[in-house]
Amino acid sequence: MKKQMKYGLAAVLLGLAGMTLLSGCQKKETKEIGQENADKVKLEVLVEGAGMPASSDEDPILDALNERLNMDMNFSVVQNEYSNQLNVRVAGGNPPDLFSLNYEQMHTYAEQDLLLDWTPYLDQMPHVQEVLKQEDWVKGMVNGKIVALSKRPFIKLHSLWVRKDWLDALGLEVPKTLEDLVNVSVAFTKQDPDGNGVDDTYGFTAPGMTAAGSQGLFGLSPVFGAFGTTQEGQFYVKDGKAVYSTEDPAFRDAIEFIRSFIATGSVDPELVVNKNFSERDKAFRGEAGIIYIAWTDMVKGNLQEQMKAVNPDAEWIQIEPPAGPGGSYDGFIDLGDTPNRYAMPKDIAPEKRDQVLKLMDYIASGEGLDLVCYGVEGVHYKKEGDQITALPAMSDITWSYNYQLVGRDDVPYYGVKYPTLTEYRDFAYGLDRINVYTNLIQIPDKFNIVDLRSYEQQELVNFIYGKRDMDEFDDFLKTLEDTYHLSTYKAAAESTLKECGYIK
Repeated sequence: MKKQMKYGLAAVLLGLAGMTLLSGCQKKETKEIGQENADKVKLEVLVEGAGMPASSDEDPILDALNERLNMDMNFSVVQNEYSNQLNVRVAGGNPPDLFSLNYEQMHTYAEQDLLLDWTPYLDQMPHVQEVLKQEDWVKGMVNGKIVALSKRPFIKLHSLWVRKDWLDALGLEVPKTLEDLVNVSVAFTKQDPDGNGVDDTYGFTAPGMTAAGSQGLFGLSPVFGAFGTTQEGQFYVKDGKAVYSTEDPAFRDAIEFIRSFIATGSVDPELVVNKNFSERDKAFRGEAGIIYIAWTDMVKGNLQEQMKAVNPDAEWIQIEPPAGPGGSYDGFIDLGDTPNRYAMPKDIAPEKRDQVLKLMDYIASGEGLDLVCYGVEGVHYKKEGDQITALPAMSDITWSYNYQLVGRDDVPYYGVKYPTLTEYRDFAYGLDRINVYTNLIQIPDKFNIVDLRSYEQQELVNFIYGKRDMDEFDDFLKTLEDTYHLSTYKAAAESTLKECGYIK
């Protein structure tokens, strides 16, 4: 749980080459940033992303990095077929000097001994050590070596939202419990909250099982949280043991509740197939009065104007997740999540390696982080003390996120980018969530997680829509074990969580 986060990775990290990774106090004498060398070091960086300017001549961030770090960096961003392109480069013995890679590539390349171990060079990155947490380092580890640098994860943005004007029209209070949530949802469906005399509203909607940023039953996260569990397919620690969420008795209780909730007829009938923000469109059109969504997808940019154009009297407010027998949690945080990982080839030239280390350390904090987040001071933003204010030109550098290789601190970042929306940021950020470790687990060889997920999610849809009797839930779990070999995956999770110190 969020308030009970463990930090059992210290022993693993402190044993790596006898280095203290998290102190941030080991500094090596280096030249000052911008000090001229005889020759500029040339770097080739290749990352997956999108939105870059047509020419590097139109990229003030790249110009500033090259000037300040006295280098000649070619920074290439690939949107389509990135993994295939990287595989070809690596297989041909011509890898970039720094490149992003996914989880599977990291393990494959590491097993082939193609990646540099960053561990001996960490003292050259004191600022990186200051900003990365213990679990961040583990995300880039294979066989005890740090073979990739993991980008800091994003903060959570989701929460429940409700139409306050509909609550007021029906004389209802903000729902605080699971029972309240159902009662309000039913009222929104059956009591004509918009007063148009037409039966055209539902209570609850959310992103579907294949929506962007959503997988499986993610849209029902606050309901699972009320039972002290998460959506299907997650690993967390409960009573000192690794638990696969779908097998948790609390998960079955949550599924039974969701089944009864849907049976009231107050849930969007397209709940599991919503995508491309169709759930938000329904909410904006006044077809639903409760939605689970990220604040950035509800009020950012011109979204409020879009909503008001359709429903000028609509008043949406964020609300706490409902309380239930397992507490009140707005979904989960996966401590294994990372937006990306970055690696260097094992045989990289020493001068290029050191330049990469300098680059990563520079953009981890201070003026380097400001540059890759906000652009050039005086052009894209102004700074007074610690206060950063966006200038109009900041909207011209929409590609800056591609340069945030070490990640960013989302709280001040969103404050600068959207200064009038900080209340929504703070509300979502402050909600309690359950810690899971799913993305720390390496998928075992010959274990087909795609087939497992497909079966698991299809059958759960059958359960919640009453197409399969709850008396068959044990048979469903048995199939996960017997047919899809779930025990193999669970053994890998237990081994990893023990190695990382989360369980004994």
